[in-house]
Amino acid sequence: MLIIYLTLVFILLLVAIVFIYYQSHKLVIKKYTIKNKEILNNSNEKKGIKILFFSDLHIGRTLKKDKLKKFISYLASLNADLYIFGGDIVGDNINKYYSISDVKECFKPLANKCCIAVYGNHEFKEEKNISIVLKKEYFNAMGFNTLVNEEFAFFKENKYILIYGMQEYIYNEAKFPNRAYDLIICHEGDIIERIDNQILLAGHTHGGQIRIPFLPYIYLPKYGKKYVSGLYNVNSSKAIISNGVGCNKINIRLFAKRDIILINYIK
Repeated sequence: MLIIYLTLVFILLLVAIVFIYYQSHKLVIKKYTIKNKEILNNSNEKKGIKILFFSDLHIGRTLKKDKLKKFISYLASLNADLYIFGGDIVGDNINKYYSISDVKECFKPLANKCCIAVYGNHEFKEEKNISIVLKKEYFNAMGFNTLVNEEFAFFKENKYILIYGMQEYIYNEAKFPNRAYDLIICHEGDIIERIDNQILLAGHTHGGQIRIPFLPYIYLPKYGKKYVSGLYNVNSSKAIISNGVGCNKINIRLFAKRDIILINYIK
């Protein structure tokens, strides 16, 4: 009887380990169509501007060079018209596992693409083993056009979209848009309550990262406590919140799979 019991326990533990590994490493592509300020989960609409949004890489101990290279090459293979990074390239011990030239090398597949980015809170968080200046050097090594409370116009043939990139909101002053834009980009999603008639792309929450069904979230970061993952309608605005790609300290996810967002933007 004891042998049967121990065998069952072993099988259950093995199943749990495999399940957690799958949840932690599976990458999901979430697709949306945006047309006339409306967001559709799937649509047979014509092709517009193809936008790829990804966030929260946290490169370092939990996302090393070989995996980052493969991921960036995969992003490039999707042939988006515009790539948008939602902040937080900095991860645990980034300067131990990467040099600035390492980051440049990893992002080479996107060198000829149109890429923009906004900062995340980890680019400004005070840490003992790395300065804020060095963190920004890592961020800049991606080679993206970084938006700090400023707009960016993207053109494709006879179509264009106007984007506003906000500064991250925890350690800095984010200036809220004073006009209508096609997209707002900000690291923290809870700011959606302070903007009207806009569409926001954000990350920051990791989708809760470790979630137990039917129970409250174990941890959610500041300004990421209300809008955690997926699509939200908030007053006159809408938000798409990405679960992000990486993990900072603990490289485990449960019911919060890594994701990237693909948008077909039709004007």
